[in-house]
Amino acid sequence: MKWSGKVFGGIFGYLIAGPIGSVFGFFLGHQFDKGPYRLNINSFNTSKISYIFFKRTFNLMGYIAKSDGYISEKEINVARRVMHRMSLTPIQVEQAIQFYTEGKDQSFIWKEAIESLYQELSRHPDLIRAFVETQMQAAYLSEDFGSKKRELIWQIARTLMMSKAEFAQIEALIYSHNFSDEIKNNSKKQLDTAYKILGLSLNATNKDIKLAYRRLMNQHHPDKLVARGLPKSMIREAEEKTQEIRSAYEKIKKNRMFK
Repeated sequence: MKWSGKVFGGIFGYLIAGPIGSVFGFFLGHQFDKGPYRLNINSFNTSKISYIFFKRTFNLMGYIAKSDGYISEKEINVARRVMHRMSLTPIQVEQAIQFYTEGKDQSFIWKEAIESLYQELSRHPDLIRAFVETQMQAAYLSEDFGSKKRELIWQIARTLMMSKAEFAQIEALIYSHNFSDEIKNNSKKQLDTAYKILGLSLNATNKDIKLAYRRLMNQHHPDKLVARGLPKSMIREAEEKTQEIRSAYEKIKKNRMFK
């Protein structure tokens, strides 16, 4: 494994922008280590998007947790759990904590942060979706997902130019992922949720169902998301979402008895 680029990038980034810059420098240095012909504008942009996605993920997680005036122990544990699931290095954990702390500070302006994020993700709606899913997932896990936090996440999604229909899809997906025990003995609720995950009504045609399923699977394909800038540490979440989408599709197929 080559480390010269990573080390140089990390040191250079630190000198320019301190500890935060060192993370971005590390990402850029990693591209250099892959070989001289791999360090192009696309790899630079991907590293930049990955860094900003990571930063804003924890900024907003902290902001949403503090939006009701305080952060519960459960919400702190959720942030730790997210970091653990991402298998972050000690340096990345330190940065994630710093970004989370920035987000919960009174001086943090969420709309400016999200508008700057949109400038980077405007050409990647699948990454926008992954970002909103991550925020909603964290809010659900905290067991403090009231109307105020839901409205805030919706405002974030709307600032990222997400439609209400897609937001409802995400909510159904996260609900199914976190509360499967509540609906497993209710076949009607299972089926209704499956249709919502695919963004369809009960009278959708079989062709519509297949197209919606393929589109969602393409949007959540882990390798494609990483290639567009999703931090590799978040690939596990993307894989779990594809499993949930596949499960919803299989429920509908079984109910309709089509292949």
